[in-house]
Amino acid sequence: MISCSETKKILDNKIYKPIIISVKKNIGISKLIDEISKKIADHFKVNEDNIISRQRHVKSLENTVFFIEKCLKKNSINQIDLAAEDLRLAVRNLGEIVGFVNVEELLDKIFKDFCIGK
Repeated sequence: MISCSETKKILDNKIYKPIIISVKKNIGISKLIDEISKKIADHFKVNEDNIISRQRHVKSLENTVFFIEKCLKKNSINQIDLAAEDLRLAVRNLGEIVGFVNVEELLDKIFKDFCIGK
């Protein structure tokens, strides 16, 4: 995560492609969600050979999707802590399939290109 005070340096260096958002004014949220979705899709390539054969894996994936959808329904800055908890629960369920997942590390990877500010 990059502090907003460093935004000018980033824009000048053209290292990152920041997305300007405002939760209060509902600006850039759709673009942020689209970019996060692209990063996740790029990281987890799926093809026809991927088959979920264990019922507990199916249930864990269903729970993962449930908590991600629940997170995306949060639309107020006052619910940011609840949204973060939903993401943690989603990652925990995903971890039941792929092994231990460090939630903070995953969130850092997702948000590393975004400047989250007021």
